[in-house]
Amino acid sequence: QGRAIGFFEGPSVRQTQPSRGGGEQFCMLSRHVAIAKKRPAEVKKHTLDWHHSHPYWLSGAQYTHALCGVNCAVILASNGRYSGFKESIMRFGLMTAASLEGLHVDAIVATAQQAEAAGFDSLWMANIFSLDAISTLGLVGRETHRIELGTAVTPTYPRHPVAMAQQALTTAQACGNRFVLGLGVSHRAVIEDLFGLSFAQPARHMREYLEVLRPLLRGEALNHVGTEFRLGRAQFRVPGVRDVPVVVAALGRHMLRLTGELADGTSTWMVGPVTMKKHIVPQLTAGALAAARPAPRVIGGFPVVLTHHVDEARARLAKLLAGYGQLPSYRRMLDREGVAGPADIALVGDEAALRVGLQRLRDSGVTDFNASIIPVEAGVYARTFDFLAGVRHEFA
Repeated sequence: QGRAIGFFEGPSVRQTQPSRGGGEQFCMLSRHVAIAKKRPAEVKKHTLDWHHSHPYWLSGAQYTHALCGVNCAVILASNGRYSGFKESIMRFGLMTAASLEGLHVDAIVATAQQAEAAGFDSLWMANIFSLDAISTLGLVGRETHRIELGTAVTPTYPRHPVAMAQQALTTAQACGNRFVLGLGVSHRAVIEDLFGLSFAQPARHMREYLEVLRPLLRGEALNHVGTEFRLGRAQFRVPGVRDVPVVVAALGRHMLRLTGELADGTSTWMVGPVTMKKHIVPQLTAGALAAARPAPRVIGGFPVVLTHHVDEARARLAKLLAGYGQLPSYRRMLDREGVAGPADIALVGDEAALRVGLQRLRDSGVTDFNASIIPVEAGVYARTFDFLAGVRHEFA
């Protein structure tokens, strides 16, 4: 793995970890790299971030949102400058229940057990028009032991944050604290046209939703009077659960910024590697830095197919995924990427091609690869599953 090196300089200071209030003692990043070259050693991405004016550990009111924003820009620039020295981990997850046909609970339990046995880090369950994902993952948690379980994603509008918090806490206990609550505002076509609810200000809705939800997930008593919700001292006590991690399906600038500020990361779909690197990760990181929060997770969902029949596979994917390209939020991401449709961002090809695609995702800032294996031909699911299980250690 190599060694990550970072030094402070002062009258009598030479140490490998930062101390509060010592930001003026940072040496230049170029010196880190020079030292690493001489050792030889590796300079990892987190070392560049941490040892160059990273604001998380700085204390005092003088560290304003504006300063944090400057730090964010410097960190992103330094990571680009020293890209040859970056090394990061990308965990592997598996998507399930993404088909409109629906699945039986037993099938999802079996998929989770298979993924856990194969070494996958996580299982992400879509919440479409079939089984409720949060409830199902509570059952899955009783039949698995290690694998992380998350929703990708549960819509917020149909559920009051109090109800969402209670359900999430229950599932977290059932899973032994392996549950991640993935949330999203869904789409206007669903919320307004199908459910008859207003979709007028989704970013404002999500901000207030998280402001109510997060304290409840921590077991705190909450009084809240807002634009959308009013609570009078709501509180839940669930033994063994201190908190539930939350990720948000965020694509637009405002949603990404508030997600970085209030949540633990984002869960994306229909986002290509260029858009991930130039839009999703910078905006999300800026939100986290401005709020002095830890680096957020970036869970990237991608269709993936291991095949030698690339053109045929992409043609089938284009038909199967066509509906996603018609939803405005996804269409904007595809346009940013400069591609015609959803099939163009899918990972499709032989083992070498998929390795290149996976490396590109890691380099774009994806921390968690969420594989949606789409069976466009006979045997493709098992073949792709086995390949991903075997290659995951190369990105760990």
